[in-house]
Amino acid sequence: MPQPNLNNVTLDLDAEIAKLLAQFGYWRMALAVASSVLRPKSRPPDATQILNDHLLKDLGLPPNTPPSERWPKGRF
Repeated sequence: MPQPNLNNVTLDLDAEIAKLLAQFGYWRMALAVASSVLRPKSRPPDATQILNDHLLKDLGLPPNTPPSERWPKGRF
């Protein structure tokens, strides 16, 4: 397989950044970059909420459901 020419990609990226700097100015670009870097990232959902009680027990974690809901009702 032929290797992609990374020099063209770098030159294209440099040209795009130069266009953005010319259009918006240095300070607006610096503010946009800084705000995107400093923006808090959202956390992925907690995987323990998805797993059932048997898998949680295998992992050594407490069960999600309270003990009263784990036993079937109305059997006796």
